[in-house]
Amino acid sequence: MLINEIYQSIEGEVSGHHQGAVTTFIRTQGCNLRCDYCDSKYTWDEHKIMDMTIVDILSIVEVLGNKNVTITGGEPMMQESFPSLVRELRIRNYNIAVETNGTYFPNPELWANVNSWVVDWKWEIEKEEEIREASIYFCLKRDDFIKFIIKDKEDFKKAVEVKTGILKQNIIINPARFAFSPCHGVLEPKELVRWILELEPKERKDIILNLQIHKYIWPVERRGV
Repeated sequence: MLINEIYQSIEGEVSGHHQGAVTTFIRTQGCNLRCDYCDSKYTWDEHKIMDMTIVDILSIVEVLGNKNVTITGGEPMMQESFPSLVRELRIRNYNIAVETNGTYFPNPELWANVNSWVVDWKWEIEKEEEIREASIYFCLKRDDFIKFIIKDKEDFKKAVEVKTGILKQNIIINPARFAFSPCHGVLEPKELVRWILELEPKERKDIILNLQIHKYIWPVERRGV
């Protein structure tokens, strides 16, 4: 399995672990997208990788000793061994969160084994109907999140429209919540909060402000300890 790094830190963003929870991060290498605002572009370089076995990965996770595990990337669902890693972590009773860009649809086994999904809404691709019809967004439950990166008021308006559309089509009784995340260094959080508060109560229902708190704690890049 192609791994960029394994480390421990606090959970900096929304997930089933909750922000601030001590977590082991497994960051995979490689991504099928090239988003301008990506803060993990170092995962794109296919020459800077570690090819690790599931046993190797589990050994490091065990040594770190945290029950919370977040698998991120890159795009972890690109990895052929990803389902096997999730299954082995689940057997060992880890709390598993997965961060994904939404272009892959998980198989039934993954739905059962992952505690929390954090699925990005990518403005660059979601305008295409074939991506919308992938329907991963319509299968997410209450412990899951759909995350929007908001750069300006136009992004915000579109995110509210998308949220409304997903909720109308969602057949899940307790559907996912929606994380509105100001693009770090581009949009001031207080501005995004103001826009959210200006919405009607039914419009802002299920919206959560998502700040990347690790970037406030460590303004200079520092991923773990």
